[in-house]
Amino acid sequence: MAVALEHVIEEPKENEFIWKLKNKALIKLDKERSRLNYHISRLEELTRDGNPSEVTGEGIRRSSILIKKQAKRIQSMSKFEDIVKEDITRNAEAAIAICDYHFGSNSKKQETKFSIAEFLKSFYGEKLPFETPLALISRLARGVDHVFLDEYSRRTHDMKTLSKNIYLKETFLKAEQDILPISNDIRETIAEFLFIPKEEFPILFYLDPTNSKESEFHSDYKISSIDPNKIYFFKKNGEERLFLGSYYIEVSHETGHGAHHKISEKSLENLEGLIPLENTYNYVHTGKAEGNARLIEDFSNVVIFDKNRKQFKLSRNDIETMKSISEYDIVRKIWPTYFDVLSIMAKTDPRINPHKKFADMTGIRSFELDTTLLEQRSFFITLYDFSTIAGVYQNRRIIKKLNEKYGRKTVDKNINLILNGMLIGYWMLPTGYRFFMEEYLPRAERFFK
Repeated sequence: MAVALEHVIEEPKENEFIWKLKNKALIKLDKERSRLNYHISRLEELTRDGNPSEVTGEGIRRSSILIKKQAKRIQSMSKFEDIVKEDITRNAEAAIAICDYHFGSNSKKQETKFSIAEFLKSFYGEKLPFETPLALISRLARGVDHVFLDEYSRRTHDMKTLSKNIYLKETFLKAEQDILPISNDIRETIAEFLFIPKEEFPILFYLDPTNSKESEFHSDYKISSIDPNKIYFFKKNGEERLFLGSYYIEVSHETGHGAHHKISEKSLENLEGLIPLENTYNYVHTGKAEGNARLIEDFSNVVIFDKNRKQFKLSRNDIETMKSISEYDIVRKIWPTYFDVLSIMAKTDPRINPHKKFADMTGIRSFELDTTLLEQRSFFITLYDFSTIAGVYQNRRIIKKLNEKYGRKTVDKNINLILNGMLIGYWMLPTGYRFFMEEYLPRAERFFK
């Protein structure tokens, strides 16, 4: 049964929040962009297998260049169409950047130096939209809160996960029949809060037996796999017990993915390229997709679970531990991602010693003395983490900007309407910001309490 939440405005009765393209040339170009994303998804799958295909890459490059040329010739009929046209162009530029990384900047085998700064600019744009990509990751790496790291360690040090202790599996299986039904309570509560009829928002949750180390939402099948390795256990009175809060975090995050997809379908009538399916989702969408899932995860920790601790069998201390686990999942990505960026820079600039630079920046000497503490990872793991970080921090900056403009009290009262708008569309990050601030927010303001 869904939980009733306070400070929820009623769904606007007018059909205010649907966007549709009128320009036939732009509709056609958006479909071309969707096909482009299908091929990027194919290249991503081949890359994971260690076999990126130059034939696939060159097809992507040619399509992207053509899409950019066609976009220039289209005359936008409205501000919304201008944002869509910009998004399609940015999508194509990101695709070209991926091809340049794999195969060089042209098809003539001419040797070219790879610039991580140029890649990030092509992939994310000049700004995100508040600062350059390099400035963002550099600032966050310098500002990692060591007090928070200590707090997270204090709260979770005595806990274990399945990946650390296989003997916990029996404890987990015993709890499975009790915790899976709670998934539907969380799903229904989030759905009602976001104006989604629960009968139109089915998600079948199941525990992934493959140990994939990632929970996933599958939009084509409306199912969500929950990774058991993300579930924490603790010992009480000599007995291993499941920390329910860690399971709730995974469910609310995957429900966030589902809500993002559903609200996009509902709000964007003929924009195929902004509602990617299983076979079109790729690196390009990570920032918006993961940023929005984290938005719902963070909201659930503060509003759903904290305000309904008794129903979800949580204490105040449990809530604080949940917040620490959620935040650490972002913080733990920052240093490895920045180190990867430094390592890539060092390949074309011998003056850079990434381990020394990183040690000097953090003040932690062992990063230079023990070079195994941080080692360069696969570039596409770096890209995934970078995009996740960028998506999360862009959403936080948006909420901060709204608090400054309207006041915290007004934002809290209207948070479901605000979240609804932030969940519309799988935009590139800069155009997602433009859509929310320039298109959605002026309409939503009229319904603010």
